[in-house]
Amino acid sequence: MLYGELCADDEPCLTDCWGDTCGAEDSSGVPAPSQASPPSNTPALAESWSPSVSAVAKCEPMQMEADIDECAAKMHYCHANTVCVNLPGSYRCDCVTGYVRVDDFSCTEHDECGSGQHSCDENAICTNTIRGHSCTCKPGYVGNGTICRGIESEECSG
Repeated sequence: MLYGELCADDEPCLTDCWGDTCGAEDSSGVPAPSQASPPSNTPALAESWSPSVSAVAKCEPMQMEADIDECAAKMHYCHANTVCVNLPGSYRCDCVTGYVRVDDFSCTEHDECGSGQHSCDENAICTNTIRGHSCTCKPGYVGNGTICRGIESEECSG
């Protein structure tokens, strides 16, 4: 049976390992010998092939449902900091840049300071910001935050 081809009204549609076939079946539900052979484009499987009928039914015309864009229709559960991406028959929520996944529907700001993934000097204070972080030298140190040097007190320099 070719894709989209329908069986005659009096023929059952037999579903096996390779798809649907039209025709008779024996009392056990296995396709008759004329249908019980692997597709010709799978010669390597011919030696180990045995029919495995999983369903017997009248073939129905295949109905393709139009995809609903859940994102455009606002029929999704994506939370703040995510972008809804339409998929055939479904959708997914992707995190916006700088955010990390919490679950399938939500993302949170990535805390570079808490995770140790920052560029601050060991003598700086890391402050988490939206989509990043900032570094400020601790009291007694000077610099841009990524490089901090100790300030010498007047007592020691004199």
